[in-house]
Amino acid sequence: MAHHKRDRSKRLQAAQQGTASLQGAKVAENLQLSRYTNPNTGHGSAAEDANALHDLLRGRPVELTGRSNVKDGPDRIVHGKVMIQTKYYQTARESVNAAFDGKTGLYRYKNQVLEVPKDQYSEALELMRQKIKEGRVPGVVNPEEAEKLVKAGSVTYRQARNIAKAGNIDSLWFDVKTQSVTAAYAFGITFAVQYATSRWNGLDHKDALTLSLTAAAGTGTIALGAGVLTQQLLRTAMGQSFTSSVARQVVDGLYATEVGKETVHRLASVMFGKNVTGEAAKNAVTKLLGTNLVISAVSIAAVSLPDLYRALVSKTISWQQFGKNFGVNAAGVGGGTVGALIGGVVGTLVVPGAGTAAGVKIGAAAGGIGGGVLTAWGAKKLLDPVVKDDAEKMVALAQEAVSELAFDYMVTEEEFTEKIAPRLAETITSKWLKAMYQAGSRSKEQDQTRYEFAYRELEPLFAEVISQRSPVHLPAERLVRREMRKISWRLLIEYLRAKLAFWFRRKWELVQE
Repeated sequence: MAHHKRDRSKRLQAAQQGTASLQGAKVAENLQLSRYTNPNTGHGSAAEDANALHDLLRGRPVELTGRSNVKDGPDRIVHGKVMIQTKYYQTARESVNAAFDGKTGLYRYKNQVLEVPKDQYSEALELMRQKIKEGRVPGVVNPEEAEKLVKAGSVTYRQARNIAKAGNIDSLWFDVKTQSVTAAYAFGITFAVQYATSRWNGLDHKDALTLSLTAAAGTGTIALGAGVLTQQLLRTAMGQSFTSSVARQVVDGLYATEVGKETVHRLASVMFGKNVTGEAAKNAVTKLLGTNLVISAVSIAAVSLPDLYRALVSKTISWQQFGKNFGVNAAGVGGGTVGALIGGVVGTLVVPGAGTAAGVKIGAAAGGIGGGVLTAWGAKKLLDPVVKDDAEKMVALAQEAVSELAFDYMVTEEEFTEKIAPRLAETITSKWLKAMYQAGSRSKEQDQTRYEFAYRELEPLFAEVISQRSPVHLPAERLVRREMRKISWRLLIEYLRAKLAFWFRRKWELVQE
């Protein structure tokens, strides 16, 4: 029983990581990573992304209008009214001069605020005052209004250059901030599922809260690490070349069919929140798929690390078992990603119009976890070939269906023992097993058809039980925060104890010597 619980937990974890990996890919695609590799202008794109992120993290609504490349258009609009033009050059004079027409000498960006490197702000302000005095800013005569025309960016010129490159503190910290959204997304999904499951399994509020926070922290950490590593790789020309070429081949093959073409158009429309077709849709889906290939691979590796340790170091599992588990993890992450995409599309149909964003989020979360668990289960079935007599085989398939139903419906041990088990004993008779065998006798996938028969026939028993449950409400935010503080203090105390013990032991050894 414990073994099956661990298997189900690992499949659920892989599914959650797959769902989070798609979210991480979307976050990465909101950046201009493909432009970072340009040695002349890459730092400018990095500055635009860093300053937009600064506004977003402070709750300011941002429109990234600069991606349309409209001549003299703003790079972003904040709060729907403040239009900002970002210029990051080596000196303040170069940054300011870049905003003025080379022929007329006049300010090019009407009604737009000029954003310059943080370390150039003071000098840039003086230069703008001088430009106003010289009459080079149409409609502005008071030099003091330069303070309304110039603003300091959130990063310096050097930091912008570092953000555009891989393997330094500035770019890593920037990636951590961008992918923190993904980590929070993964944290929330895992916390809610784990807390509800724990409560249904009889744990009290405190134990369920601790267990849920621990599980959510693990999922969130893996999602954050995978996102950061992916964005670091995509800063390199090699990483971009590999992911784009593979993704392009996949999308081109998909687009060659009518169903595939419609799928690409709908996915692109979900991504942009508006109708997108043709080459624009292909390019959008290609970019998302390329990024997701990397982030999914990193997620699979992270989820499989514990098994690698058991096979390589502790020797508690065989390499054959490691290979099987790796396949299940890969299927779970991949299925979670695909399920999230499909769920997002379905979500727009279920919650259309103004609710599109909500529909995408709800559909992606449900589809991601459902798709991940299903494909992980499917992979496990493919990697579990066993030859048995007909009767034994039917019983084994029925047990598998019962196990999956118990997992899908999050049935507690008490509910299963007292309410479901007696009904199962009445239902699963020799006549019922014979009907189950016959259900798959004419199918090409006999075992799958028989399993589906068992799942379909037994599902009403589980549905009836969960309909009798009382609803579970998540704990208040203040209680979660208080418990997190307690956990943090306990970890700190344990760390200090270990340090003191080590210090006193070392002092004693020195005295003895």
